[in-house]
Amino acid sequence: MKQTYDLSSLIMLQVTVFGKCGIMEDQDLLSPGGVAVTPAGDVLVASHYHLKRFSLQGELLGMIGDYKQPDGDLTLQTPLGLALGKEGRIYVAETSKNRVKIFNSDLTFRSAFSKGDRRLGPGHLNNPMGVATSSRGDVFVADVSNNEIQVFSSEGEYRYRFKKQGHGLGCLQSPMAIAIDAQVGIAAGVPAPSPSSY
Repeated sequence: MKQTYDLSSLIMLQVTVFGKCGIMEDQDLLSPGGVAVTPAGDVLVASHYHLKRFSLQGELLGMIGDYKQPDGDLTLQTPLGLALGKEGRIYVAETSKNRVKIFNSDLTFRSAFSKGDRRLGPGHLNNPMGVATSSRGDVFVADVSNNEIQVFSSEGEYRYRFKKQGHGLGCLQSPMAIAIDAQVGIAAGVPAPSPSSY
């Protein structure tokens, strides 16, 4: 069933702009990979080695991560996906470490999940980029190099996966982004195939 939407009345306004390119200052945003707005109206941004919390006006309210210390619970390497879950949990796809980290709403570390070894198979993530949560609390991860969407519990326990390789309707060739609607309809963003793949 094809749905059409009337977007003629949609008006987009630039409300505020904040951040600048760099990694040395608190306000810097280098390669922001994920953005989410909390129920309280704060803006979370996953950027290079950091997870930053801003007010809607651009004031830095909190930050974790340090590019000088590339490993640890509160450090992020190449965070490219960000989603909010139940109980204020924050899910960050840490692409170069092949895992998803879970933080509490106050930016304290809760846990991480994935076997993190770039292998194929259930529970193994290989370049996770997109992350989204369902109303049930499940965590959906767009796993680029494994060409699949993996689904985990809110605590990171593997549940199931979607995997159909190839080019065409329903195929997952390097899914990079994911979104879930209220009825658990799933939309995965995949790169357009090159002309040579036809």
